[in-house]
Amino acid sequence: MMCAYLLKPEKKEHGWLYRMSERGFDGILHVYEAGLKIVLRHQFITLMVMFGTIALTGYLYVIIPRASFPSRTPD
Repeated sequence: MMCAYLLKPEKKEHGWLYRMSERGFDGILHVYEAGLKIVLRHQFITLMVMFGTIALTGYLYVIIPRASFPSRTPD
């Protein structure tokens, strides 16, 4: 009984900021869904790209000279 008294019914009409942000979220969701469909359609290619990225990262870690990284000197 107290909840029915204290809680107000939700307004059906939202403000312009809510509507714009909801439209933006729906757009992001649409882009994500389209990308996910492409990835799921080409699973083997996606897996090979992932392995290639890992291999390239390891290769670059080995060949980049250590002198290009800043070194900490004791104070």
